[in-house]
Amino acid sequence: NNAIGPELCGQPVNKANQFYRSPYVDENKKTLPADKAPACWAYDPSVDGRFKLYVASMEELLNPGKRVPKLSRFDQDVHIALGPRTWDGKEEKQILGFTLVLPAGTSVGGMASFRHKAFVNDLIVAKLRPDELNAKLAKQLGEAEGKRVAADLHAVTGEIAKDPGHLVDAVKRYPRLVEVYSSCTADIENTGHRFGEDLPDADKKALIAFLATL
Repeated sequence: NNAIGPELCGQPVNKANQFYRSPYVDENKKTLPADKAPACWAYDPSVDGRFKLYVASMEELLNPGKRVPKLSRFDQDVHIALGPRTWDGKEEKQILGFTLVLPAGTSVGGMASFRHKAFVNDLIVAKLRPDELNAKLAKQLGEAEGKRVAADLHAVTGEIAKDPGHLVDAVKRYPRLVEVYSSCTADIENTGHRFGEDLPDADKKALIAFLATL
């Protein structure tokens, strides 16, 4: 789904086959109860179905004040094995590395936006060639901020070395690192994109009708 607009789901006859999880939250980012959250729309590929979805999405786009916040989160811990592995024909065995744990409740968007490769690379450089890292961060962020980020990197390196599987929890304790190494720090998925919100209602309707003809 696009972040702005109704959520789509299968709405199967057998409710046991329904895997939809509502992303809607309140102002405190707590998941809304099912009876308080907007219902998901059944997938409808017909012309009429796609037109209704288009209109509803455009109305949310042009009226940001009416949007119910969305925040997708992991509903259970996710375990990711990192490091080289072998296959003996029957099972896979990990030789080196560790298992990274993404805790339940972690923002899916936050994880997708975090630049893991750049972060891990700088962790290694901080350990092996600290002067090189300091010069890089000073050029990128300015001398004062670069020193603060470098200090946080050195501190978090020690925490990760003790318990590499909980890297995510360690990084969360250093908000500066989250900001520097994230391409987007907004966790509410349907915020922003306030195009045309100041248009009169008549103009919004006219714009929606015109774009539908393209």
